[in-house]
Amino acid sequence: MHELGLAQSIFDIVRTHVPVDNGPAVRAVRIRVGDTAGVLVESLEFCFGVTVAGTPYESAVLTVDRVTGNDLQVVDVELV
Repeated sequence: MHELGLAQSIFDIVRTHVPVDNGPAVRAVRIRVGDTAGVLVESLEFCFGVTVAGTPYESAVLTVDRVTGNDLQVVDVELV
């Protein structure tokens, strides 16, 4: 399941841009996923939840914008 690896990579991006002290403030991670990217969005959302569980970022959820094409891009990290 490559969605787990994708979820871990997205989490790595979040941790790079949001220090652990601000982790609890992260509410959503907005991503763009293309319809031909080969990603099962529901699986990616589940894997992301598992990845952030037990970390200071555990309140974060993925917000997915589905687009045409093969994009897979982190667009924004939303803080409280």
